[in-house]
Amino acid sequence: MKITNNYDLPAPLVSAILNDTYEKLGDISVTRLIGAPRKHQLELRHDAEVVQDATDFLWSLLGQSIHEIFKRSDRDGKDYLTEQRLTAACGGWVISGQPDLVTADGVVQDWKVTSVYSFLLGDKPEWETQLNCYAWLLQENGYKVSALQIVGILRDWMQSKAGEGNYPPVPFLLKDIPLWSKAARQRYVEERVAIHQFAVDAPDDELPECTDEERWARPTTWAVKKKGNKKAARVLASEAEAMTWIAGASGFEIEERPGRNIRCEEYCAAAPFCNQWKALSEPTVAPEDTDVPF
Repeated sequence: MKITNNYDLPAPLVSAILNDTYEKLGDISVTRLIGAPRKHQLELRHDAEVVQDATDFLWSLLGQSIHEIFKRSDRDGKDYLTEQRLTAACGGWVISGQPDLVTADGVVQDWKVTSVYSFLLGDKPEWETQLNCYAWLLQENGYKVSALQIVGILRDWMQSKAGEGNYPPVPFLLKDIPLWSKAARQRYVEERVAIHQFAVDAPDDELPECTDEERWARPTTWAVKKKGNKKAARVLASEAEAMTWIAGASGFEIEERPGRNIRCEEYCAAAPFCNQWKALSEPTVAPEDTDVPF
């Protein structure tokens, strides 16, 4: 991968981005295991062609600061586990992972430097799958697991909004995550290993397609607005619903808001090499009317 610095970030910051200390262990990490096999394989196969700017890594770099926090903590004689790299075998592969913290009573925590909005929006599916994979790894290594939590350090928290509605009172939140049964965790890991193993031998254009969830897909919607207003009075799932909603009313207009695939458009380094994304991003052209002889 080539990393550019098109926005003139300070040299020490770029150097920190380039000098990532992560070392691959085993066949696949938990983070990759829960992710899209298509994205993973295309990024591996086209690594020499991928170009990203240093600014794309800023939030990731900030997230890595959590590791430095744990290094500064007093762990001598303490009965909690931090930054322990673990491995376990499944389906002929070795899976690796590094939970941020495991408390003395078996609570597995993953710490996120994230936005307030991420927490107010609700649980992210990848939080649940990631933590349950960590629970699988820990139990495979003989550790007790009693519960799962996301610990959020809220980077955009504002004092002026503290106490408003469900806005957090401090820039820190704990969120409980469902702990699956041992059988469910084992089944999930086995299924993910199998689909990633299939992807290893599949040609680029035959890789398993990314799901709506993996693409962060937003469907096309139709906004009903008062003429001249920017804000919608109602956003509906189909044009027919929008037309029904304004039936008999005057002064309204319907605006189509095309669906988007947010990850593909903005966050996927593999997108330029992906035939699925090419098909999704090509404009749909309606067939021309043709004369039909009678």
